[in-house]
Amino acid sequence: MEETPRSGGGDPLAFPRGTREDTNAAKRQSPSLTERRMARTRQQLAEVAARLFLKRGYEAVTVEEIVTTVGVSPRTFFRYFSSKEDVLDEILVNEAEAVIEALRERPTDEPILDALRAAAYSWVGATQRDPRTLRLFALVMRTPLLRTRWLVRQRACQETLAQILVERLPEGPAPHILLLAAGAIIAMIATIFESWIDHLDETEVLKLIDEAIQALATGFGLAESAPATRPGTARRVSRPGASSLPASQSGPYHQ
Repeated sequence: MEETPRSGGGDPLAFPRGTREDTNAAKRQSPSLTERRMARTRQQLAEVAARLFLKRGYEAVTVEEIVTTVGVSPRTFFRYFSSKEDVLDEILVNEAEAVIEALRERPTDEPILDALRAAAYSWVGATQRDPRTLRLFALVMRTPLLRTRWLVRQRACQETLAQILVERLPEGPAPHILLLAAGAIIAMIATIFESWIDHLDETEVLKLIDEAIQALATGFGLAESAPATRPGTARRVSRPGASSLPASQSGPYHQ
């Protein structure tokens, strides 16, 4: 029998996009009482876990602490989440899918890059309304296990986005080319989000989106770039302040 969680006080931290269960339930006209109760329990577990993660750090929080705070048993927790990291997995799914779902809702006759820009803008606006989203994502980025799961989620989102591109561009490139394009778009979104949590403000993020989409439209300038080195000679990408010597001249025998 499903337990009824205690009503929590304080400042509950809701997931910015809602959980997957909430999203699916909202699409149905009249979810049953059991479905509403299950969605509410899942949401409360996610809210409490996220609040504890932000307060004390991901590694310091246990499943026992989460269920004690909510007022349910560990068995109830594992009915919704297979592990502790699955709670933050909601963020990975919701943030990556937010842009994809916004793109899906754009007019089908809208140019694809314009639709992508509008979808990305919509995502930025929603995220900006709840800055805790960035704090949670920053937690994901600095936790190796969660960051690995984020990379896995990017692949799943790439396949979903590729299908949307196929649907929107029936006369466009072959599906395998659109899968490559979807990978570039997902990588672009992920890089922008990671830059956002690092140091950018909203205005800078919107500007970066414009620049990224323009770069995407022009092939990132690769086709127009003249080779900077002799054929067969690789050019290294160095961090600021790092040696610019080729690898063959930067070892201990060239000092």
